[in-house]
Amino acid sequence: MNAETIEQAAAAWLATVDPVTLQLATRYTQGGHWLLLWEALITIALSLLLVRSGMASRVALRLERRGISIVFCAFSVSGVVLLALSALALPWDFYVDWYRERHYGLTDSSPGAWFIERLIEAVLLALVLGLFFALFYGLLRVIRRHRSLWLGLLTAAFMTGLLLLYPVAIAPLFNTFEPAPSGDVREAVSALAHRSGIRSEAIFLYDGSTQSNRYTASVKGIGTHARILLSDTMFRDGVDLQAIEAVVAHEIGHYAEQHVAWSIAFYAIFVAGLFALLQLLFLRAAHLVYRGAAPRIEDPAGLPVIIALFTVLSLLATPLESSFRRLLENRADAYSLNLAREPDGLIRALLQTVDYRAPQPSLIEEAVFYEHPSIAHRIEVALRWKEANTRGDFKMSPPSSTLSAASGSGR
Repeated sequence: MNAETIEQAAAAWLATVDPVTLQLATRYTQGGHWLLLWEALITIALSLLLVRSGMASRVALRLERRGISIVFCAFSVSGVVLLALSALALPWDFYVDWYRERHYGLTDSSPGAWFIERLIEAVLLALVLGLFFALFYGLLRVIRRHRSLWLGLLTAAFMTGLLLLYPVAIAPLFNTFEPAPSGDVREAVSALAHRSGIRSEAIFLYDGSTQSNRYTASVKGIGTHARILLSDTMFRDGVDLQAIEAVVAHEIGHYAEQHVAWSIAFYAIFVAGLFALLQLLFLRAAHLVYRGAAPRIEDPAGLPVIIALFTVLSLLATPLESSFRRLLENRADAYSLNLAREPDGLIRALLQTVDYRAPQPSLIEEAVFYEHPSIAHRIEVALRWKEANTRGDFKMSPPSSTLSAASGSGR
């Protein structure tokens, strides 16, 4: 089958989606691209506001006068700065994470529930990043050479620790997890898990709908601590066993192909590279924004400047990060097809994500912003696999039942 026929078959699948849904998805997705810029600008503005307020400098000065160690001083200053940023950004976060999601039908949570979760997240962020910055400034005080390398190693260590802690210590703060009950779904997922070296008892259902209506599953943890987590949103419109198998196999692909390790290595190098640039820019930026003597990069009082510079550099590096993550998603799709052998199930699962991911972006838009390959591209990959691996008579186009269900669901 030639490329043109594959494209036509993919178009037939996409035609099962309601045009209004596609229009809303495009608006939501492209609006999200602009939100990246606005969020960066707001973070920079709030960081500069904290510089002008002198909050970080006053806290650091008081602690240093009392002879407090640099590690505890950095922990305290970073905690204050991060909590202040979270508080100042609360109206923006409310608009982006609740109002906008509710407007597009992607969440049913109440404002009160969102606020409580946001409060917990802010406290956790202050504690975790507070510890990170405590070690970060401790390193800066004792290390003069190869600082970027050491920061990369620190980033890798922290990511590893968080990935180990998340399933057992962090996730239960936001959701309720229960072992998957006996039945067709558990049997199918257990079979996939067994073939990939994940314990069959480590399969859980959770109330993901308390945060989002997105169709999702995941594999969290490392090694023997890995858990397969299925959101209740996967069962909202009934049980599509083939789609569930395809999605779970995709997530298992991330686990089986060591994508966690690759991600840790990537972000360690990513952070180290950004910090190397940040060191070159810090002194000049600090002199521009501080009225008096500018702090050195080793001084926790300069944390708001580091946050502002890191935000700018991260925004500019968006295409690099997006490309890396698309590479992993492509690999996970290939793993899913070979493990579950459910190309139609994968396609139906992909169509469940159309609400919040425009399926046919331009090449530039996909290259810069998309952390997943476009849905259209992924459908074509599934169809090519189907053609190469399915024996006997088969159809590339969706069955009429799929057309009826899609047109009637409004998705």
